[in-house]
Amino acid sequence: MFVLVGRVRDGLPLVATHDAPEELYELTRQAKEVVSASLTGPERCSLEAGDYVFHYLVVKELGVCYLALVGKSYPRQLVFQFLDQLHRAFAEAHGPKVAQFSRPYQAIAFDPVLNRIRKEYLDPRSPANLKKLNEDLLDIHQVMRKNISDVLMRGEKLSGLSSKSALLAAESKKFKKQADWLELVTRLKGYAPAAALVLLVGLVLWWKLF
Repeated sequence: MFVLVGRVRDGLPLVATHDAPEELYELTRQAKEVVSASLTGPERCSLEAGDYVFHYLVVKELGVCYLALVGKSYPRQLVFQFLDQLHRAFAEAHGPKVAQFSRPYQAIAFDPVLNRIRKEYLDPRSPANLKKLNEDLLDIHQVMRKNISDVLMRGEKLSGLSSKSALLAAESKKFKKQADWLELVTRLKGYAPAAALVLLVGLVLWWKLF
């Protein structure tokens, strides 16, 4: 089980597990893109990615996405129980600080708690987890299911729109500077006759006095 907690508004990873097998490297890299794409997605979602599934929970009032990557056979009810428990613990430990974080993985102090909760859910067939499944009241039929490629494609489109917006903003700033310069030149041209007259009078006075 790979786990990532990220800030939704900019996709900044706050804390994550670091023992994912090498063959999952590409999927763990995509996890960061999923966090960014969750900004415009549902609050709970399952994204199929081959033999694996990304499950995520977005808590919009906190601005945080909790994501878990598990095998397809892992019970969806259980993984969302895990994400709910993870959210409660993270909100208690770092909730007020989320907006202040400025560097990736700045919530590393949460690592021990993350690993402890994750360890409880690693084996879905353990007696404790089977009991959780029997007692679960979450209606997982309401959880949206999508394919990872659709979400990543949407993320690319959003990224493209963001780039275009940044380009338009830069062009607008450049145009404003040019407009300000032209306005200054126009004003100076308007003052030119008066300046020339003052200079002429000054030269005449200087010639008569000296």
